[in-house]
Amino acid sequence: MHVRFLIFGLLLAAAASLAMYCGLDATGAWRVAAIVAAMPAVYSGSEAAFVDALYAAFLLSAVRVGMAAEKFTEWVLVGLFCGLTIATKYTGLLTVPFFLASLLLFRGLPGRPSLQKTLEGCLTATAFAAIVASPYYIRNWVLLGCPIYPPPPGLIHFCNAKYLPLEAIRNFHRYILARGTGLGRDPLAFLMLPFNLTYHTSNFHGAGGIGLVPLGLAPIGLFSFRKNAAVQYLALLSLLLTAVWFGTQQESRFLIDVYVTAAVLGVLGWRKSDLVRGRWAKATAAALVAVSLLYGGFMILKGQKDALHAALVPSYAEKFRAERIPFRQSFEYLNHHPEVT
Repeated sequence: MHVRFLIFGLLLAAAASLAMYCGLDATGAWRVAAIVAAMPAVYSGSEAAFVDALYAAFLLSAVRVGMAAEKFTEWVLVGLFCGLTIATKYTGLLTVPFFLASLLLFRGLPGRPSLQKTLEGCLTATAFAAIVASPYYIRNWVLLGCPIYPPPPGLIHFCNAKYLPLEAIRNFHRYILARGTGLGRDPLAFLMLPFNLTYHTSNFHGAGGIGLVPLGLAPIGLFSFRKNAAVQYLALLSLLLTAVWFGTQQESRFLIDVYVTAAVLGVLGWRKSDLVRGRWAKATAAALVAVSLLYGGFMILKGQKDALHAALVPSYAEKFRAERIPFRQSFEYLNHHPEVT
């Protein structure tokens, strides 16, 4: 449990850092953290024994450092975070190259650091990412027979995966394909993603969705701060990551990094409403944020009602443990019997 909250805190810290780099003050950073924390889809990826929030925290840290990296040591830090991203989840093998390519494209534009300097930095980051991530894949290859385990469709005929028969692997692929279909793969489905991710939460295994801020305020923030280089890059990277997600595995928790950038843009839109003279704009934005926070908090607490009950009532906690821990008596014997070493 402590590790889960640590991971959640790392993700919120990365979100706040991105927010401040985009021009928000400390108050704006706290707003971003609160909105991200109240997204049930983000919370489930942090709390429910998944590594998706940790993966997103590493990737967003690489993005944050990469947008401002100049020195060799800073590019090494980008490579470190990229390597941890790839080591945490093998989807990083796909997203990290897109991140570095978009960074090279964006920072190499006229009026920004030279293309050669940025290319050297991205190559440095790539080398250190490989150094950090490769031991995890080599370990899998040695112990499990394949660098990625279970092997994806592209590797199934090139690896001799241990402990899983070929038919079990194929059944796993069929399960993943069915689980990740989302709401379609045609161009119209892609254009409808902002609406569907907001209102069709059950179709994406999102445990309650992401709230109204991304759809209601992020477009305002993107348009209002369109001349901000950091905002431009976050929009470009979010589009690329969403396209990769759309074409592969459409499961909501795999898009946490984009939800965080959408929250940053949403708070920028909220800030724009604060600068408008009309009270209706401020009131509408504040009401939208309030609904998102209340909805997200309700869905998260609803999903944790048994755990909260167990925390408050000792007798229920014992019943909760007995029902949730398989082979509990066997584990207690192993953990407490003095003869077991």
